[in-house]
Order: sequence, then C-alpha cells, then structure tokens
Amino acid sequence: QCHFHWGSEHVIDGVQQVLELHCVHTDDHPVGGPTYGVLGILYELGTESTFLKHFEDELPTHKAALSGRLLSEEEQPEHDLLGNLVDQKSWRRLAASVNTSSYTGPLNFMEAITGIDRTHYWNYDGSFTTPPCTEVVDWYNLMGKATLSQAQLDKFKYAQGWSVAGGNFRPAQPLHSRTIFGCTGLPQPKVMNPWYPYNTDHWA
Repeated sequence: QCHFHWGSEHVIDGVQQVLELHCVHTDDHPVGGPTYGVLGILYELGTESTFLKHFEDELPTHKAALSGRLLSEEEQPEHDLLGNLVDQKSWRRLAASVNTSSYTGPLNFMEAITGIDRTHYWNYDGSFTTPPCTEVVDWYNLMGKATLSQAQLDKFKYAQGWSVAGGNFRPAQPLHSRTIFGCTGLPQPKVMNPWYPYNTDHWA
C-alpha cells in the first residue's frame, strides 16, 4: 500500500521536503507479532514526475476526500487493525476508497525511484505516523530525492486537503534511543533459528 504526505514526515538537517511517498510492506513470516517495512521517498520541487503523471488527474477531489476522512458513529470500530483502541474524538478513517485514486493501472512502481540511487538510504526502527503510532515499522528512506512540478504538488495538496493544518504530516519526533543506520552500515540480523549447522528441530 502506498500513500502520500505533504509536506514530508522526515526532515534531513532540519529541512522538510514538499511531499513524501510511503510504500508499506507487511512481513509474511513475523516473529513475535506483526511487523512492517516502509520505503520512504522524498520529493522536491523540480522537473515533472513521469510516475505521478500516470494518476495525478485521477486523484480524489478535495470534497470526496474530506467526506471520507471521518468515520460516522455507526462505522466506528472499537479497535484498529492492530487491536489498538480507536480515537473516540476524531473517528479518523486512515484508508478508504474515497481517498484512493481511480487510476487502475497498469503502473510500474520502479518509475517512482528512477534516477535515485537505491544503495544510499537511511534505516531505523520506528513507528507508524498515524495514531496510535505503533512502533512496529522498519523504515528505509532513500537519500536521493524524486522531483515533481509545482502543478503536480498543487493537485496532491487539493486532493488531500488539510490546507488549514498546512499538510497531512506528523511533525518530526525525537530520536530518543534510536540509531539511524545508513547504506551498508546496517544492524546485524536477528537469527532466531539458523539453518546451518543443520538442526532438525528447526526444520519442517
């Protein structure tokens, strides 16, 4: 699942970019509960994006996005997908068909990272950026940036709304005890049951 934030939710040297694309992946074989990996791509103003051009004219209208943003009392679940209590005050709809582009493809997502060096990235253990901000996310943010035109940015702003708030981003949070890794400097993988030396107890 991929979605956009304006402005960006990650800041580099205190600089916020105009747009950020998050591509959310789930772990098919989680150990100890659900885990997620998110690829973050920052956008800066520049040349038109051929990737965004595919669907920029099929974004939901601001009116449709606004009407689908809040859950009614009848629709409101008690818990979210991760079992956390839903905010009783906002009844926020985090994903809905009315907030989704009507574009049906085909779409090559490799176009989103065309020209960006995939070997240069930051990695850290963090959280979702929407309530309740559960800390189950392995973040990978590309150091290189994609570009989009002002006209394209305006379309995304209009479709997403949140103009009074100045965007739909969570402000940057303190690192606390987190370590930001980069490129080849990644943490050692946690091997629960190594395949070798061979152990029949750990093999199906």
